[in-house]
Amino acid sequence: MDKNVKITIVVPVYNDELYVEKCLDSLVSQSLKEIEIIVVDDCSSDGSLKILKRYSEQYNQIKVIAFDENRSAFQARKAAVENSHGEFIMFVDADDSLQSDACQILWNLEQKNTFDIVHFGTNVITTIKDKKELDGYKKLINPHNEVLYGDEIFKMFVERNFEGHLWNKIFKRELCVFALSKTENKILPKGQDKYFYWIMAFYARSYKGYPDVNLYNYNYGAGVEGVKTNISLERFEIFCKQAWTENEIELFMEKNAENNNFYKNVLEKSRRNMLRHCMKNWNLLSDKDKGDGLILAQNYWNKDGDSSNLVGAICNLYKDKQEELSDLIKIFLFQSGKKKSIKTIATYYHIYNNGGIQRVISKLMKIWIDNGYNVILFTDFEEKESDYELPDGVRRVTLAKSGREAGNNYLDRGKDLENKLKKYNVDVMIYHEYLGNSLFWDLMLCKFINIPFVLYYHNVFTKYMLFSDERFCKIPRIAQGCDCIVVLNDIDKKFWDSYNQNVFVVNNPLTFNLEEIETSSLENKFIIWVGRLDEIHKRFQEPVTIMREVLKRVPDAKLFIVGKDDSGKNYQRLQQRISKLHLEDSIILCGFQKDVAPFYKNASVYLMTSSHEGSPMTLIEAQSFGLPVVMYELPYLNIVQDNDGIISVKQEDVEGAAKEICQLIQNTEYRREVGAESRKYIEKKYKNNDVEIEWNEIFKSLYQSTGHNIDVTERLMFDTILQHYKMSLDIMQKELDKAKQQKENTGDDRKKILNENQKLKIDLISCSKTIESLQYDQYCLNEVRKSFSYKLGLFLTAIPRKIIFIMKKSKGAQNE
Repeated sequence: MDKNVKITIVVPVYNDELYVEKCLDSLVSQSLKEIEIIVVDDCSSDGSLKILKRYSEQYNQIKVIAFDENRSAFQARKAAVENSHGEFIMFVDADDSLQSDACQILWNLEQKNTFDIVHFGTNVITTIKDKKELDGYKKLINPHNEVLYGDEIFKMFVERNFEGHLWNKIFKRELCVFALSKTENKILPKGQDKYFYWIMAFYARSYKGYPDVNLYNYNYGAGVEGVKTNISLERFEIFCKQAWTENEIELFMEKNAENNNFYKNVLEKSRRNMLRHCMKNWNLLSDKDKGDGLILAQNYWNKDGDSSNLVGAICNLYKDKQEELSDLIKIFLFQSGKKKSIKTIATYYHIYNNGGIQRVISKLMKIWIDNGYNVILFTDFEEKESDYELPDGVRRVTLAKSGREAGNNYLDRGKDLENKLKKYNVDVMIYHEYLGNSLFWDLMLCKFINIPFVLYYHNVFTKYMLFSDERFCKIPRIAQGCDCIVVLNDIDKKFWDSYNQNVFVVNNPLTFNLEEIETSSLENKFIIWVGRLDEIHKRFQEPVTIMREVLKRVPDAKLFIVGKDDSGKNYQRLQQRISKLHLEDSIILCGFQKDVAPFYKNASVYLMTSSHEGSPMTLIEAQSFGLPVVMYELPYLNIVQDNDGIISVKQEDVEGAAKEICQLIQNTEYRREVGAESRKYIEKKYKNNDVEIEWNEIFKSLYQSTGHNIDVTERLMFDTILQHYKMSLDIMQKELDKAKQQKENTGDDRKKILNENQKLKIDLISCSKTIESLQYDQYCLNEVRKSFSYKLGLFLTAIPRKIIFIMKKSKGAQNE
């Protein structure tokens, strides 16, 4: 080592011809002369090397190392350190500079009390006008204002009390050399500062920060790392390679650190932060490149936990713009899951009780188990007593975060879901939460870990139009990236065919074994209504209204309402209404029942009042028991078409429904004829156990291309419908906002008038008191009546007395 060199300054250079001269000028003009400047050209393709050679010829302090291939700034710094002679080492980026006395000040500080790492302040030079952004960055790079020793240094660094940049610090050479001996000989295109500093902080014995000593001139928003509004895919791929840096950090920790929770959490947080930084740059890609950008990110960030971190980062960026993002990243979403066969099925719905969807899931899982598949049921809530019975062989798993809570912050849910999908070697996700907040993010997570995603749409595609809900416009664009969509009728298939190339119509599975069912005798006057007590969908109040009409003609008829709502409020409302109408003897509330078979078996007519349905399980169940059905018409349902066991009336036709029920109850032969047709239809529909065959075809389609080409004209037609529906919602919202504003303004005007009236009232009262105080005692007036004083007083009080008279008169009128 050359003992005359006090400080070695290392400058990696790659295509920096626009900035490097200014940088070198600041180094050769240092007031401390016992320095060496090692500049490493990383195979620049511009004129950088030419400039470096010219400077090295002019200044003997400068030594140039030229790579014949691009090997990254990490390798450049490593080569420079290996060839260094200084007692201390500094790192300067080629597009920045040092204050002219920086080296002298640092040398003096180190002579007073030598530290392995001295962290000094930075002059941030920028044209950025965003004060919040600028202040945040200055805080990020600011030194920690105290002395640290041993493990404290690494702990304070990883907890982000100060950042791991190399350029605003000076290091003892021995520390740099030792740290480099612990590194792998890898090319690290991005994030290499962090890798090098991570190891130095791990081994450093002392650290001192000087926040008020500003020695480094950092060009923020300029130079090679300048703030950009748009980047290319090639540029983004460099950011993706930050994953390599994180991989090397993890490898170092595996070899040199204890395996404890602190280090595990540190590594997890470090990787997540680096990935978020990567995805912020993904957001700078043009719209046309965003899909390809996700494929790049997927290729580089592919360790456990990366997928959920990726989705979490994207969720933070897009949140309520899921449908827009879906359109931008089609090329990513259209990737099929890389599965050659399916052994383990995961199926998800947020709850497992009190509903038709849950009953469908229960029966489907039994079919899959019987067909040799492993089945995992994912739910958001722990098991309850009211849950349906879990088929033998099914594993139930509760997720850490509810899907409904995870829409705007996906990280916790995503992390847990990713771990469990991998833990149980899931080959396909059957997703029933078709309106959930986390639908799109769960879909993206499955795409990142190459698990095919099947959306089971349990309702009619126009469902959301009934509620003026914008999800009618969103979900088709989100669902276009699913590997398969399962629907329940041909009308829905026609719609979804325009958005997805792999759509299947299935029959909901039978709840009961037809061969084992003892059908209803149809001998009584019992009517049954089964369903969740939902106001708009099931119209749970309608059966009561219909029954009032039925009782006028058939006084001894009885209606059994089987079902409940989650909160129990609608159940209570229904109970109160029945009591108020004095119908307790004619309408019996049965609540939620796991076993509905006895209720079907003891009934003679099934009533359904739904405003919309996908393929109602209760209808299939009722017909399985041979019950004649009276229902509000739903002509698009496959199960309704050519079904002589069903009598349909117009929606909300209370009188028509009551009339049909009365005819069935009063005519035994007619009732049994319709009931026989009801049972006959179900037997024919499920004769060949089509449900098993249908699902085998669905699974087969996931790893064999069986899709169709989307009809462009039909897609355009439905896009137009969705677009105009969204426009109508926007117009409605604007009108509502306008009306609300007018109401608020009116309220403000009323408040203003009331305040003014109140103020006037106070003023008048004050005036009245003043007038009263000016009145003379009547006795005194009589004494001075003829005096000049009296006459003057009479003149002065003429107007006040008139006001008093008016006020008293007004008060008297109010009292009357």
